[in-house]
Amino acid sequence: MPCLTYKLLAQDHPGSVAKIRQNLLAKVERTSMQAQLPRSLEELRVGSNLFHMSGSYQSNDQADECFEMWSNIASKNESLTVVKDLVKMHMNKNHDDETTRLLFAASRGDTRTISLMSDHGFDPNNHDYDHRTALMIASIKGNADVVKLLLHYNADLNITDMHGSSALLEATKNGHDDILNLLFEHEASLCMPDSQAASVLCQAVFEGDILLIKQLLKAGININAADYDKRTASHIAAAEGNMAVIRILAKRGADLSAADRWGNTVRDAAASYNSHRLIEFLDGKQELQT
Repeated sequence: MPCLTYKLLAQDHPGSVAKIRQNLLAKVERTSMQAQLPRSLEELRVGSNLFHMSGSYQSNDQADECFEMWSNIASKNESLTVVKDLVKMHMNKNHDDETTRLLFAASRGDTRTISLMSDHGFDPNNHDYDHRTALMIASIKGNADVVKLLLHYNADLNITDMHGSSALLEATKNGHDDILNLLFEHEASLCMPDSQAASVLCQAVFEGDILLIKQLLKAGININAADYDKRTASHIAAAEGNMAVIRILAKRGADLSAADRWGNTVRDAAASYNSHRLIEFLDGKQELQT
């Protein structure tokens, strides 16, 4: 019954329970430090007077007294170390459990639990083993109300997970335009280097996913980001003969004169596909159409 009561208390008052654990740990650490020294001035005197200048004991009785005193101190310190490790282990496990609870709440749109935990001091930026935060999870699931609530509790918009993904990128990839706009209004960023931006955008172009391309451009991806061969999304679109994508990229300011590591331009890529219409467009002989 006490264990059940404690769990219920921890769920309803996570901040208060966290403070209790922190106070307990601080108490154990203070007690541990005190146990390393003699408890009184008399014990300190005994310890200092047990040795001659030569370093030998005055008597066997005094030696036994000294050994017993320090043995007791060592035993107490060892016990306190065990207690301290147990408290830390419980705190870490509880932190992981609470983080899982927060992320699950974000996934299912449970704003009540998120409000309760945040009001009691739980950091909304805590993340799982993949460094995914509640804001990322809500952006994946399309839970706009959760996103708004987390922003109210000052959740960091620009944290990235182990795969380099951010909340803005997740909202973009999953087609949640309302969340994309909301995050963008709060100055969120895709937080990706040019190498990653090139990989993401070029893959979308290769697959012909025009909706995703438009979403990525709206989210502020670097349209001229180049891969390891210095090829841009425009190079890929031209090589695939994708006139619709080339027009989108051109309208958004893509550099159509960029050359890859072999010196091939976007026009050269179009020529390899043998698309006369695309070559004419790139040569400026055809008006830009929307």
